[in-house]
Amino acid sequence: MSFIGLVLLALALAADSFAVSLAKGARIRHPRIGQALVVGAVFGGIQMLMPLLGWQVGLELQPFVREIDHWIAFAILAAIGTKMMVDAFREPDGIYQRNAFTIAALI
Repeated sequence: MSFIGLVLLALALAADSFAVSLAKGARIRHPRIGQALVVGAVFGGIQMLMPLLGWQVGLELQPFVREIDHWIAFAILAAIGTKMMVDAFREPDGIYQRNAFTIAALI
């Protein structure tokens, strides 16, 4: 991957993490600095680890999936899209998670 590709990937991941953090923070009325630091650390850490983990797994599995990698990507994206559509039409359960800022809830 070129340097420009890495920069663009980093910007995309940062924008994604920022949007999710913003939405998470918008759920509460009076956020504390500790909650903001936990959200930033968890989302930033995950956004850092996932590409590294994916890169390593990709290198290890490359010889086995080279011929069908596009079908694997298609299946994953189709499953995610289907779940998003099902969730969009499902009735909301109305359950508000009271302590949504624990590390387990954020992950």
